Amino acid sequence: MLAVQLLPESGLMWLGLVLVPVAFARVPMRARRLVRRVRYLLLVLLVLFAWFTPGELMFSGVSGGPTREGLALAAVHGARLVLVVLLAAILLESMDASALASGIDFLCRPLSRVGVSPERLIVRFLLVFRYVEQPPAGGWRALLTEPVLSEDEQVLAIRRLSWRWRDWVLSVLAVMGLMIFSWGGW
Repeated sequence: MLAVQLLPESGLMWLGLVLVPVAFARVPMRARRLVRRVRYLLLVLLVLFAWFTPGELMFSGVSGGPTREGLALAAVHGARLVLVVLLAAILLESMDASALASGIDFLCRPLSRVGVSPERLIVRFLLVFRYVEQPPAGGWRALLTEPVLSEDEQVLAIRRLSWRWRDWVLSVLAVMGLMIFSWGGW
């Protein structure tokens, strides 16, 4: 996901040509659902970048219209958002919430030295994940009127997963690849 933010436009296009078919082939329902959920954010990106970026007007006779440069920026940022959402769809399909929480816990442990509580972050993540995956009947308004905990709700649990040698190797390779990619000027 970090690489999606660092890729130049040409690399973003190639990644999109690979990732979009893979995501819609492997996890079509989740991919469609997550992309549908960010449609308003995509619309906001389009409006903000297209109409508020200085540049050459798309339609020369229309003042206050979208600019070519703004449309290009909106396309790039929209593509980044869609690719991150598709990567999240693939990740969420292959792992359960407890395994994701274990990974977040491992990555956030160093933040405890500066006063950030990884446990609180993980509890918030698990609560959000629960309501994203199984929203309550009545939508978000039901969260304001219903009791906080009901009898049938499960206790939040984190399954601690130990890192294997494969995880360390892949992590080091990913960091090295990002460093080479960012320094190489690709």
